Amino acid sequence: MAIDENRQKLSQLAERAWSDEKLRNELLADPMPLLLQEGIEVPKGFDVAVLADKDSISFNYVPQRTAGGAELPEEIGRAHV
Repeated sequence: MAIDENRQKLSQLAERAWSDEKLRNELLADPMPLLLQEGIEVPKGFDVAVLADKDSISFNYVPQRTAGGAELPEEIGRAHV
């Protein structure tokens, strides 16, 4: 999946989460099932941390702790919507 398509899906999910408190709470508590359900790809070796404040929702790719470590692909960076 193209990075732009992933970002578009993240943006759409964030928009829905603003108007649906239950969805927002689920997204903040455990984002991975919702991301997978929406067809949003998460790079192998990474988790996603979701942060929200009064103005935005941020999706941050966080490397999982592994013996060899993992590096965030440069083209992914941080998706902020």
